[in-house]
Amino acid sequence: MTKLYTTEAAGAYGVTPPTKTPGNTVQAGLKRIRGTYVSTGANNAAGDTIVIGRMPVGAVFAGGEITQSVSSGTTTVAIGNSTTAGKYRAAAVQATVDQPIAFGTAASVAQAALAAEEEVIATLAVGALPAGTYVFDLYYSSAS
Repeated sequence: MTKLYTTEAAGAYGVTPPTKTPGNTVQAGLKRIRGTYVSTGANNAAGDTIVIGRMPVGAVFAGGEITQSVSSGTTTVAIGNSTTAGKYRAAAVQATVDQPIAFGTAASVAQAALAAEEEVIATLAVGALPAGTYVFDLYYSSAS
């Protein structure tokens, strides 16, 4: 039976002598950025963006969660940045209430460490958010 290694483990465990593992992905502690947005139903509109936070240089995205007190109805929300609205989550409605819903595309979780600070935003692609509380949690690791 062949022993296979993940990209991160191959250098550390798959060769002799082992190489140093990247500190931002292997045995790295997770950090969280929390962004809470309270919608009145009238203080946002389709096309608006909500700044969740900024991931620092060297951050490696590890996933995220959205928890909300009401259904987003027909409003779609994408998570990304100013150049790629759906980098971390494609625009979608979210009907689940008071239960964290995980997000993160395979490409975004497997991406290399950020070379520059990145402002992460939620983009309201269709409609306005109904009145309620929306909590966005972003998780990332870094070497520092």
